[in-house]
Amino acid sequence: MQSITIENSLYVGSQNARFFLNDAVRLQLSDGTSISGIISNLNNFIVVVEDETGTETSIYIGDIVGCTSEVLKKK
Repeated sequence: MQSITIENSLYVGSQNARFFLNDAVRLQLSDGTSISGIISNLNNFIVVVEDETGTETSIYIGDIVGCTSEVLKKK
C-alpha cells in the first residue's frame, strides 16, 4: 500500500508521521497556510488532498512542514 512519511510532524512526541491513501489529514505548508482533506493520491514528490467539496489540491512534499491526522469521513 502506498504511504508517505512526513518528517517534523505536529504529532506530540513524534518526529515523523506516516500516512496512507485515503487518510484524513491536515497539512501545514511552508507558506504558513494549512489544508485539510483526504489523501486521494500520492507519490514520492506530490501529495494530492481532496477537501470536503471534492476539490483536489496537489502539494509538493517539500512544501509540507507539519501534519496531523484529522477526523473526517469520506462522503
